[in-house]
Amino acid sequence: MMTLFATEEIVLNIPRIYTVLAEWLACLSYIYFSPKRFSRAKTIIFSIIGLLVMTMFHLWSDTWNINFWILGMIVAVLIMYGFVMLISKSNPFTAGYITVIAFIMSEFAASLEWQIEHFIITNSSRDNIFIKILIYSPIKIYHLRISFTLIITYALIFIAIFYLEKRYWKRKQMFNAKKNDLLAVAVVGILVFSISNISFLNINTPITSNNPTEMFYIRTLVDLAGIVILYSQREHKYATQKSMEVYTMNNLLDKQYEQYRVSMVSTDIINQKYHDLKHHISVIRAETDYDKKMGYIDDLENSIKQYESNYQTGNKVLDIILGSKHDIFVENKINFTCVADGTLLDFIEVMDLVSIFGNALDNAIENLKEINDPEKRLMKLAIFSQANLLMIRIENYYQNKLKYEYGNLVTTKGDNSYHGYGIKSIRSAVDKYGGSLTINTESNWFTIMILIPITQN
Repeated sequence: MMTLFATEEIVLNIPRIYTVLAEWLACLSYIYFSPKRFSRAKTIIFSIIGLLVMTMFHLWSDTWNINFWILGMIVAVLIMYGFVMLISKSNPFTAGYITVIAFIMSEFAASLEWQIEHFIITNSSRDNIFIKILIYSPIKIYHLRISFTLIITYALIFIAIFYLEKRYWKRKQMFNAKKNDLLAVAVVGILVFSISNISFLNINTPITSNNPTEMFYIRTLVDLAGIVILYSQREHKYATQKSMEVYTMNNLLDKQYEQYRVSMVSTDIINQKYHDLKHHISVIRAETDYDKKMGYIDDLENSIKQYESNYQTGNKVLDIILGSKHDIFVENKINFTCVADGTLLDFIEVMDLVSIFGNALDNAIENLKEINDPEKRLMKLAIFSQANLLMIRIENYYQNKLKYEYGNLVTTKGDNSYHGYGIKSIRSAVDKYGGSLTINTESNWFTIMILIPITQN
């Protein structure tokens, strides 16, 4: 291992196997939290193949003339991109986004490790047993050696990345990059790589050095700054996205509530007219005995029954929401079945009821409209309690293929301005009461199951 530092030129070159492992581990760190194309076994096999391809290329490019160094790095990045595209189920922009972050992270990991290893060897006593252990290489394949320093450094770095990405994953902030996102990180990546390695190309600029130690510092610190910038961009992107989600969900909720408010006014007027007409009919019936008039009156009474409240669940808000959808059910020949104890909903605020049932019913209606066979336009609503849990079950038959983005269901509603926000709005309302929402799509039945603890609320 000591021979690695026989000349300054060798000191400045990170061993290719160190670079390979850094690039491979960086790719895997981000791929792990992305949707996979293959089963676990196939993913492992392709990952090993990817490691072998990276290793063979870097060992081969190590024999190239120094003038082709930039070309070699470009090809290395393309191999990383192909590796990400092969294993993860990512679109080209997202794969490119992941590749740039993984590349800068690998540059930082390799640079920091080599800087530490160089420091240990050049500034420590070689008789120190601890130093001997750190620079010892337990893994040796031909001339390739992997030291304990590398194992420890890479373990710390990539475990830290794992937990950082896990935090994003728990917040459902997976990679989903667009063209502009890729362009932004690509510009940062190119600048960071250029500045961090400029000392190796031209040592006569104000921001470079010909001292190996200083060159390590420049490369490591610039790479670290690049990582901070890339993650800051990512945080800003998610913060902006979250603000837009909140804004859109509020607009959607306002829209649903306005529908509810209009329906409530209309329902009150209709019910009042219904009772007035019933009163007039009873007076007329008491005053006349003519058969034709009686028949006319009976027809009149039957004709206005359609304006009476169609749903009496025990919760006025739910009755109004269901009543507002009744004409849509009839017009589109939707067979709607409702078995609901609305009194169980009394502890839920009006806006939350509007969000839950308004969005769920609208999603179901939009799907059912796409079904050509009226016999299959089926929707069910059940509200009941069991073991101190409020259970809300909303089901509808569907035929269209459902779309998923990074494990999350994407609605097939026609209004793209509210793309995917209906389910998010429902989930947000359910979360307020410590509840849970699950979606099942088996056997062409789209089922939303909501559980909310009654005792807690």
